[in-house]
Amino acid sequence: MTGTNTEMTTPSVSPRPKSDETPGPAKALSEFQNLGNGILFFDPPQNHNHDDHHAQPQPQLIILCTWLGGATPRRIAKYTSGYRRLFPTSPILVIRTVIADFTVRSEQVIRKNLVPARDVVRDVLSRSSTNNNNNNNNNNNNNNNNNNNNNNNNNNNNNN
Repeated sequence: MTGTNTEMTTPSVSPRPKSDETPGPAKALSEFQNLGNGILFFDPPQNHNHDDHHAQPQPQLIILCTWLGGATPRRIAKYTSGYRRLFPTSPILVIRTVIADFTVRSEQVIRKNLVPARDVVRDVLSRSSTNNNNNNNNNNNNNNNNNNNNNNNNNNNNNN
């Protein structure tokens, strides 16, 4: 068996997605607004059409707090891409931490740096409560219209 290679080669299996399956970190995070101090925000278009298999309830807001040291842009992009696929209409807030947040910065500075994240949370939750109030008002108006129609029908029946 000299001169011939009888060894069988098996294709390599990798847990990493192929490059065409997941956008690169620069592309995936480029759609996020940089609010400063490691805070990123993605707000999908409200008219986003999603498939029927995404008819499950969508979270009002996804908050991803990345871990210290291991949160490279590639890893963050992996998670945000996954959440965007699962919940295409949900906004995503990313809060990154660095070692200085634990070793050098005072609590007062950290609180100041988190102000944009707090503002996003307030804004998104107030939007969803406004939408819920509008839906409740529409439902109440429909119920009132139905009650008025029933009363009119009863009055008409009494007059006959």
